[in-house]
Amino acid sequence: MPATATVTELVDALNSIGATPRDVITILQSINEAGALHGELVVM
Repeated sequence: MPATATVTELVDALNSIGATPRDVITILQSINEAGALHGELVVM
C-alpha cells in the first residue's frame, strides 16, 4: 500500500486477502487509535 492510500483502497486490499468485515473494522479502529487515520471514523 502506498503511504497515501485511501480507505477504499485499504478495504479493497484487505478484502482481496480474505479479511472478514469484522477484521476490516478492527484494523480501521487500530489505525484510527494509532493516529494514522486522517479523518473521522464512525462505527455504527
